[in-house]
Amino acid sequence: VTKLDDGRYFDYLGRQVVSAYEHWITVEPPIKSIAEASGYSFPDPDVFTFDEMEDWVNKTDFFVFALLDGIFQSVASLMDFNDFLIATVNKQEELRALVEAYEEYLYGLACRCLDLGVHGLIIGDDMAASKGPLISPKALAKIFFPAYERLLGRLKERKKPVIFHCDGNINSLLPYLVDLGFAGLHSIEPAAGMDLAQVKEQYGNDLCLMGNLDPALLEQGDVETVKKAAKDILKIGAPGGGFILSTASGSITSGMSVEAVLAMYLV
Repeated sequence: VTKLDDGRYFDYLGRQVVSAYEHWITVEPPIKSIAEASGYSFPDPDVFTFDEMEDWVNKTDFFVFALLDGIFQSVASLMDFNDFLIATVNKQEELRALVEAYEEYLYGLACRCLDLGVHGLIIGDDMAASKGPLISPKALAKIFFPAYERLLGRLKERKKPVIFHCDGNINSLLPYLVDLGFAGLHSIEPAAGMDLAQVKEQYGNDLCLMGNLDPALLEQGDVETVKKAAKDILKIGAPGGGFILSTASGSITSGMSVEAVLAMYLV
């Protein structure tokens, strides 16, 4: 994020942002209308540095994932969200060109991370709410999923797992994610009606499952409640392997109890 002399902040995609709740929030996107999309350019992945990532790779014995922003949410963030939603219906060709450009940028970024020694990738793409996907699965399959299929096909030769993260209820998208070739799925958000047992039964042989613990439990700080929740989740997810316990959000924030976080990982 770069601060200008007038006090405004812009991020690496040209979005004007402000800091709120420990995150950068876009207040003005760089593309004013879908008609301007053809004139937008993504940055060169080679301009970025990854000092913290390199420290985790070289100075610890942890399995290190690189978390990268996904295609749907990134393209959506470049314009007014209502305009983006309308474009998924009546400006699909223009939107697809922007999707393909981001796909190429994301591939370059993924390769940079893999070259630095990360052991896997997590692509975070929040394309769903608590009731289901933000646009129809058919539109996703027409505009966005072909880009993921190409991306994963190109990354396959690197022989590193690529996990898909998405909050919300994505039951209707799970068959697509399997067919696209993702190695795993993160979130499985219980607050959005995602049933770990059901997902495990239907897709546990195809996807490594990760997540499912409600992050709100760590904010409440009741250690015994956290321990019980973690044990219950492990009873469902762990048998047969292919499960990684974590919060459904994947984040550890300052609002969480340290004791509760430790209780989750040391259960």
